[in-house]
Amino acid sequence: MNHALLPAFVLAILALGCGENNSSSHYSYQPSARPEANPESAVTNPAPVIYNRNDTLPSVPAPSLPKHEQAAAAPKIEPDHATLAIAALQKLADEGDAQACWMLGLRFELGQGVATNAVTAYQWVALAAVRGSWVHRSIMQKDLDRLAPRLTAPQIEQARKPAKDFLATMIEAQTTAADKGNKSAQFALGMRLFHGEGVAADKMKATEWLEKAAEQGHIGASALLGRMYLNGDTVPKDMVKGYRMLERAAANGSTLAWADLAGAPKTMTAAELAKASKAAAKLLEKKVALLEAVADKGDAVAQFKLGLLFYLGTEIPKNVAAAEEWFRKASEQGHVEAPALLAGMFFSGEGVKKSFAETYKWHGIAKARGNPTAAASQNEVAKLLAAGEKTAADKDVTAWLAANPKRN
Repeated sequence: MNHALLPAFVLAILALGCGENNSSSHYSYQPSARPEANPESAVTNPAPVIYNRNDTLPSVPAPSLPKHEQAAAAPKIEPDHATLAIAALQKLADEGDAQACWMLGLRFELGQGVATNAVTAYQWVALAAVRGSWVHRSIMQKDLDRLAPRLTAPQIEQARKPAKDFLATMIEAQTTAADKGNKSAQFALGMRLFHGEGVAADKMKATEWLEKAAEQGHIGASALLGRMYLNGDTVPKDMVKGYRMLERAAANGSTLAWADLAGAPKTMTAAELAKASKAAAKLLEKKVALLEAVADKGDAVAQFKLGLLFYLGTEIPKNVAAAEEWFRKASEQGHVEAPALLAGMFFSGEGVKKSFAETYKWHGIAKARGNPTAAASQNEVAKLLAAGEKTAADKDVTAWLAANPKRN
């Protein structure tokens, strides 16, 4: 053959094989209606079935549970699907091999070893797509998109039926197994709902199944949920919970979780990290211990800074009771800002019993220490007190200042 004519020859073959005049009856695919013997085990992968050679079509094998939790089997050598004969591909397809289904579809498209038939090609590729893994499924779907314009709507509906029947059986089996507590099924069902794979996308329901799987220690579910909580995707944003879930997944070997863990601290406060990670908490304990060593010696600045760290809860976990204690000590040493913050705590009732009289008192102490805004604040709070309350609070200010003369 003249090699210059080879491209035209190939195109001619494709055109002949993909026309609507090619009848699908040459090799149409009819699924069996056999019930799954053990629905709980029917989750993701098709189980082998016996192919009756007298049938015109292979039966659709029911899906089965992946063997993630079983003892590791000897590594399998993947067949070279591109070089296998049609009979060998057919056998593998009958046993549930997604790549064999896909290769059969391509063979029917090209007419390699079989008569070209666009409907049957679409049929096999569609079945391969529902059987394949996530990444394989994407590639196979691209082939479906490429084949679709060559078929009519009724032909596509006819060709999709085996895949739709198989998918319905698989989802039913996944749901049954997930309801019974199978974590792999819960994760698989959650992923389907999350991405809308064979079902309508529903991230809220997906999250419920992923949470159940993660509670049982499923690594993938923990990794995905960790990222979702970090980003506030579908769930309320919770950096601490997200980090903990990622850390759990990473500890069990998830490299994707490790990648997210590496970036998470950049968007978290030190306090969030301390709550999420024991390692971070131990590190910050050393910082607190250093500040406490200085503060215990009577350094008002260190006492105030420590109180502020506990109050804000950004560098170390928030602890309002500890903040109040250190603000009082700093006030006793003569710190200007500490009594004003105590006044604010009593005004809002944060960590202490709400009291306008105590608010007035601490503003008065702050004013005596030289705080420039305390006088105006005290006058505003005075409007909320009865005459007797104000008089009593003034006496408390005088008594406190006498008992705690400014030291520095």
